[in-house]
Amino acid sequence: MPDDPPNSRPADPPFTQSCCGNILITGGAPDVLIWERDPSLQVGSVQATVYARPENTEPIRLLIESDAPLEMDIAPGNTVNYLGHRIRRLRVTVPNAGPSTCAEGKYAVIVNR
Repeated sequence: MPDDPPNSRPADPPFTQSCCGNILITGGAPDVLIWERDPSLQVGSVQATVYARPENTEPIRLLIESDAPLEMDIAPGNTVNYLGHRIRRLRVTVPNAGPSTCAEGKYAVIVNR
C-alpha cells in the first residue's frame, strides 16, 4: 500500500455566497451598496447582475470598485451582467440624481472562491 505524501491535506471545500434584492434609488438615497467583500475571505470571482425597471426615467449605473474601477449604465428595461476578479465593492446609483429621482430594479450577486 503506497504511503500518503508527507504534506497532503484535504482541499478547501468549495465556497459560494449569493445575495439578491430590490433596488430603490431616490433623491434622498442616490447611492446603494449592494455587495462588499469581506477582507478575510479569499474570493476567486464575483458575478453581478442588475436589472432596471422599464418605468425608470433614468438609467441605473453599476459602480464596480476593483483594481481597475468600472462603471456600467443599465438603460430602463435592460439587464447587465458582469463577471470579474479582485472586486472590493459593488454600488448602484443614478447619474445626476436630483430631488425627484426615483429608479427601481433588482440585483443578484454570486461569489466563488
